[in-house]
Amino acid sequence: MSSYVRSQGGSHRVAYEYANYFAKDLHNVRLIYPNNLSKFPKKRPLIQWFKNVANYFERKVLNRKLSWFEFDSSIEKLFIPDLTEEYIPDADIVIATAWQVAEYMAEYSETKGAKFYIIHHDESLSGYPLERVRATWELPFYKVAVSNWTYESVLAISPDNLIYIPNGINNNLYTLNKLIESRPLCVCMAYSPRKIKDIQTGLKAICIAKEKFPELTVKLFGYFPESDNIPDWVQYYRKKSDIFLVEEIYNQSSVYLCSSLFEGFGLPVAEAMACGCAVVTTDCGGVRDFCIDRETALMCSPSDDYNLSENLCLLLQDSDLRVRIATNGKNYIKDFTWDKSYDRLISFIRSKVNQRA
Repeated sequence: MSSYVRSQGGSHRVAYEYANYFAKDLHNVRLIYPNNLSKFPKKRPLIQWFKNVANYFERKVLNRKLSWFEFDSSIEKLFIPDLTEEYIPDADIVIATAWQVAEYMAEYSETKGAKFYIIHHDESLSGYPLERVRATWELPFYKVAVSNWTYESVLAISPDNLIYIPNGINNNLYTLNKLIESRPLCVCMAYSPRKIKDIQTGLKAICIAKEKFPELTVKLFGYFPESDNIPDWVQYYRKKSDIFLVEEIYNQSSVYLCSSLFEGFGLPVAEAMACGCAVVTTDCGGVRDFCIDRETALMCSPSDDYNLSENLCLLLQDSDLRVRIATNGKNYIKDFTWDKSYDRLISFIRSKVNQRA
């Protein structure tokens, strides 16, 4: 169960990748899209109500497809008012993909199936209520943590029925098509105004690097409208396809920069690494699964624009180090595949369902 989003959200991509794998494995899959996700929604002004009606019409009546993901044709999509049990079909298993969904799922009867919960990160760090988020971790679900950082966070509160299954990378898509050694002096970075992404620290680090390397070019990409805080000399690409990101951004950049405060896993970081970018990142949690300081990436503490820029400049001026970091990263991230992740997930599901039989 997931919300319907036009932007390329990491947690939604994870849910959709797994949905396709279930479908290809000949399971009947339903993606459930509630018009209202929260169990205790805030009161919205009239204009927001009209937006909700328009979105619902677009999704259900027009059956508008997502531009950034291709679903298996057998997957059924259900658009419902909310996630109360009356709208949920009977099933063998039901999977929550966010803490708001887990709150609803706690009240479902056995007819909705064995309850699984994919936990991406501590969502209270994104501004959601700490008590409610943590309470969902203690519910009697079978829980999947997508990174070691998330696993350790949940483990400290509720160790029962918890497994670590890292996210995967589509190695057929995110691949090298320009030699690492011949990359231009270019830095790329995902752009988001969300506080948890701390884009301002990243922009400060880039501006410092630009002063030292006037020939440096910078490519930002994202879904949100361009901010006035983005310098004029920075190129911003909005709503671009995965193919465009691979061919025109990742493979045309020598370094990928991440300035996040927290990442549940960090899919764009991993994808850029798979395409041959040397990674400079903050130690933001989930990236530790594949970012090893001085081996597969250069890392520093969050909110530290000085050391972030120092690491960035180090790779820009030392081509041998950049190539070594990028090559190590590309070789390391090869082990993170959706095939492996799905095999572990379906084995976990089958073992728990068989225990209930």
